[in-house]
Amino acid sequence: MRNIFITVFALISISLQGQLDSYDIATYVTPDFSFQSLELFPNLRYANTLSSQTSFDLDGGFFYRARSLSRQRISEVSVFQSLDFRRSNSIDTATSFFSGSSVLWDNQICYKERRFFTLDLSGSSLIIRQRNNDDLNFFGSGTVDLRPHWGMGRVEFVTDAWHAKAMLKALRDKKLLTVEPSLEQIEALAQAVTRIKNTRVIDFRYDRIYELEQLASHLGESGLVDGDGFTFFATLNDAWLFEGFLDRRSGSQWRIGPTFNLDHARTSQALIDIPGFSFLDSAWVGTAGIETIYEKYIAKGDWQLDLRASFIYGRSTRWTDNFDPDKHGFYNLDLGADLYYLLSSRTFVQFSFYNDFFDRSDQRFDNFTRFDVGATHFVAPRLSLNTSVRLSISKSENQDARTFTGFDLGLRYIII
Repeated sequence: MRNIFITVFALISISLQGQLDSYDIATYVTPDFSFQSLELFPNLRYANTLSSQTSFDLDGGFFYRARSLSRQRISEVSVFQSLDFRRSNSIDTATSFFSGSSVLWDNQICYKERRFFTLDLSGSSLIIRQRNNDDLNFFGSGTVDLRPHWGMGRVEFVTDAWHAKAMLKALRDKKLLTVEPSLEQIEALAQAVTRIKNTRVIDFRYDRIYELEQLASHLGESGLVDGDGFTFFATLNDAWLFEGFLDRRSGSQWRIGPTFNLDHARTSQALIDIPGFSFLDSAWVGTAGIETIYEKYIAKGDWQLDLRASFIYGRSTRWTDNFDPDKHGFYNLDLGADLYYLLSSRTFVQFSFYNDFFDRSDQRFDNFTRFDVGATHFVAPRLSLNTSVRLSISKSENQDARTFTGFDLGLRYIII
């Protein structure tokens, strides 16, 4: 009996002492919130092929996102704009200028537990100007997509749970916690982090003061730190600024429904090699089909794994100025995986895989595979340095596989 009592007491003690380490961020239930961000990104890219053609890209632009979440609705709007200047050693093409933009509106209505309807509406455009020897060629395209779907499942945004856990760990490592936090206290701090992040103060300087005041007040009132002291404040400040930069999610969802797409392209010459198409002047392409998408997000400790698979079966019709409509069936299979590992509070590495297979009923097909290895380091709370190395393999009908390698170096600055 004495040995049993000692064993039970030891297990209880270990459990109490290790609650912070054992806290699973995947269990976090996201409270209602509203979030927005605006980012600027200049990038430098290098790419080459096995045929020794190389190119250097200098591009930049902005990315805006607004997201709101409740138990009944998840809404997200994003706007992306980029400008790209490319210099190539190709004999035919010396310089190119790209301008791309996209807008996405995603609205998900949850009519019951883990059941929802979703409507995705997106549009994008691309303009390319190329100088081939003495000729200046032009290509422009615009695309509109509509996806009304029904689905099941739920994906939670658990970044704030990770952020709260990381701050408490930083304070504990410096022996600044007065008590070992309970699971309830960890959860309460995570909820406070969500609330604080989504209270906006227009002046950035006062915004930071407000955030730290609220955090310090919550920790002091919870009895986790000595509210009358000040030694914890420097560690808290650093953990608040650097521990929550990776967008983390947990859960899974599956959806199915129709998809509609309309694309229009104009070109002065056959500028771009698109399998199955040869643009002479202008073309319209309309597609309709059934699409199913599965997403799985796993947040575990310092690891984050995002998985995605989609399949479309449908019919496409193409009109040009000089030819009769070309109709054919098709199917499209996309597979993607992103694995993140947090090396430290300022740095994470990323491993990515993406494969797209497109097959037409007239036996034309296209397959594209890409691998990426990269790293992101936060130089300052709003400024990050991003690097990646990529390998791409493309294969089309009656065409040998083409291999591309490249290196990216970029900066990202978060304005809000």
